[in-house]
Amino acid sequence: MERNAIQRDAGIGIILNAINKGGWSYQGKDYPMEPDIYASVNLEHLQKLKAKDKMTQYKLYLRNKLEMVVAKGNPKKIKKIDDLARPDLRIMLPNPVTEGIMKFYIKKVLEQHGLWDKISGGKECKSCQATPQTYFTSVHHREIPDALKAGTIDVGIVWASEVQHAKEEGIDLQGVPLPPQDSLVHDAAYAIGALVDAKHAKAASEYLAFLGTPAAQNAYAKHGFIKASKSDLKLRAIP
Repeated sequence: MERNAIQRDAGIGIILNAINKGGWSYQGKDYPMEPDIYASVNLEHLQKLKAKDKMTQYKLYLRNKLEMVVAKGNPKKIKKIDDLARPDLRIMLPNPVTEGIMKFYIKKVLEQHGLWDKISGGKECKSCQATPQTYFTSVHHREIPDALKAGTIDVGIVWASEVQHAKEEGIDLQGVPLPPQDSLVHDAAYAIGALVDAKHAKAASEYLAFLGTPAAQNAYAKHGFIKASKSDLKLRAIP
């Protein structure tokens, strides 16, 4: 498949904005981009493409869930979201500026527990010490397992797939499973669709079909994702 056939959202709308503008610029150099397929963990991004007549259909191709992540053996005995209020914990969380996992998911859970203001200190920033206990990431929540490895934090919240990835990288850590209302296992779904003006429309269609095969679903599940259901994998109109 062509290298430009798939573009997945690495931050809040970064790639979405590039699609709408035909590419992006970095350090004075232009990078044109004309993807055939776009995917995001936030359906609203696909709805914005629909509003610009750039996409009409989508499917859900996998799911995920939130987990707290701690050092192997869980030395601080962290068991639930409410434990994040403990003053003895050093916490690292995805930043609420560019990380969709925070903006659309973790923040919602923390607000439901009445913890957001305490943990964030009223700040929405990146690469910052939001409170004496809480640090927000610079770019990506993969920084959290690295901080656990370095021993500079006690706990963070990431996708379950990131816990699995960190283990595959040899980091001694473990996930702390959360109940459905906190893991958001029923909400966290990845949506994907082909662009209306895709230059490689046939390849895009074949790839979307491939995502529904056991080979594709098993590959994702091997790395900590949750398989999509048959209903998820059906193409439907973007609402």
